[in-house]
Amino acid sequence: SRVTAESSRVTAENARVAAELEREKNKPFNIKVTTPTSYVTNTVSETEVYRLPLPPGTFNPVDVLKIPLMLVKKLGTNGTTQVRGKMSTSPTMPSGTTDLIFTTPVATAGNQTLGIIKTFFIDNGNIKGTAFTNVSYTDNGAQAGVISEKPFDIDAMNYLYISVINGSANDQTRLEGFQLTNS
Repeated sequence: SRVTAESSRVTAENARVAAELEREKNKPFNIKVTTPTSYVTNTVSETEVYRLPLPPGTFNPVDVLKIPLMLVKKLGTNGTTQVRGKMSTSPTMPSGTTDLIFTTPVATAGNQTLGIIKTFFIDNGNIKGTAFTNVSYTDNGAQAGVISEKPFDIDAMNYLYISVINGSANDQTRLEGFQLTNS
C-alpha cells in the first residue's frame, strides 16, 4: 500500500512539474524597447537598427503577436525612408524581402516621426498578418490583397529584425522604441 501511494505521489509530482514547465514555456510576454538606436545616416542601403532574439518556447502555437506601437524618427528633407520588419531563424538579418513580415510606406522627404502598429497571428506553423508588403503603417482600415503568411517555427530560435532604408545618404533615421507582446 505504501509503495503504491509513493508511486502515485511521484506520478502526481511529475505531472505537476510538467504542467509548470508548460506554463513557463507558454507564459505571456511584453517586451518594451525604450532606448533609441543610433541614427542611420550616410547610406541608402538597408540597415539593421534592432535585433530582438526570441528563444524557443517564447511563442504558443496560436499566439496573437502585437506591435502596439513602434516609433521611428526621420530627420532630413533630402529623401524618403522605409522601415522593414523581418522574423527569421537566421542570426544574421536576411537581405531584401526574405522573411519580411511588414514594410511601411515610404516616408516623405521631410522631418517625421512614424507611428507603426502591426498585428500577426501564429497558425498551423505559419505567421500571418495583413499583406506584409502592403503600404500601411497600421492594420487599421480596409486593405487590398490576401493575408500574407510565411513558415514560422515556434520551437526554433527566432529573431525579429527592424531595419531602415534611407532614400538619401544625407538624411537620418532611428528607431525610437517599440513594444512586442502576445497578450
